[in-house]
Amino acid sequence: MLIIDRLEGTFAVCEWEGGSMKPFPKSKFLPDAIEGGCYRKDGDFFLLDEAETARRRKENAALFDKVFGKAK
Repeated sequence: MLIIDRLEGTFAVCEWEGGSMKPFPKSKFLPDAIEGGCYRKDGDFFLLDEAETARRRKENAALFDKVFGKAK
């Protein structure tokens, strides 16, 4: 699994589970390359794992609220 850290031009800079960073062409991500999206390799492409992306976003939002308080 990898997570898109940021988009730069035609590339998605990704973090692998081990923490290493590597750019890939945005065209390799299906349906689209989105920052913070979690993807699994499938042949020559990366497919969005919607459930894992949603789980991580919820977890990050809870941590943000804990550290900074809920937005008003």
